[in-house]
Amino acid sequence: MIHDLEGEELEKLSDSFFALSSERRLQTLYFLTEPKSRQEIADELGISRQAVTQHLDKLIKHGFVEEIEGWRDSGPVAEFRVIPNRLFALGMALVDLGNLEATGGEDRIGSMATEPLDDVPDAERPIEVSHPDPHLLILDGPLAGERFQLEGKRSRWTIGRGENRDLKIDHDPYVSSQHCEVRLTPRGYAIVDAYSANGKLVNFTRLPRGERAPLKAGDVVRVGRTGLVFQKE
Repeated sequence: MIHDLEGEELEKLSDSFFALSSERRLQTLYFLTEPKSRQEIADELGISRQAVTQHLDKLIKHGFVEEIEGWRDSGPVAEFRVIPNRLFALGMALVDLGNLEATGGEDRIGSMATEPLDDVPDAERPIEVSHPDPHLLILDGPLAGERFQLEGKRSRWTIGRGENRDLKIDHDPYVSSQHCEVRLTPRGYAIVDAYSANGKLVNFTRLPRGERAPLKAGDVVRVGRTGLVFQKE
């Protein structure tokens, strides 16, 4: 939780949010999902190359953008692109802020209650879609909503940031290269820790290093800061 952070960590977090407190820098991040040169950024945003350099310097300093070598017809050129996992980590820090609970004063929960489903017009009701079983539903990051199928004549599926993982979660910097595995055992599916440095939670309970826990439909596994729901239909 955010209140457990040390002073130095809070200062870094504050500096990171301040670095993004510019409409131009936010526009730059959206534009840099593909590598672009300074001039291309300037043309897109309608600002000078000098202004672009100032924005890029701040984004690079805080780890949101990196400079790489590119090529144009005129020859080599410096290009810039966004670093998604750095933004993901900051986004999760912001999620932690949303988990703070205030006590005392007027109860605001009632005013934030969602509309009962019975009062929602039929045209706005969610459509139920069946999915092959079993699978892991990804809850966070750019993969949110995707389903990783546990299929085929296999009994083991690896999860982590590494290139050879079956479920590759490289947007989350809190995920280890080889983080954990899902295994099909005679008693059903289980999640197994791969002695990862970052650990994992199963239904919000930490799984000890090297240990395993059985999986049943609806179980939530948190790998790094990414949530996965085990579903069987």
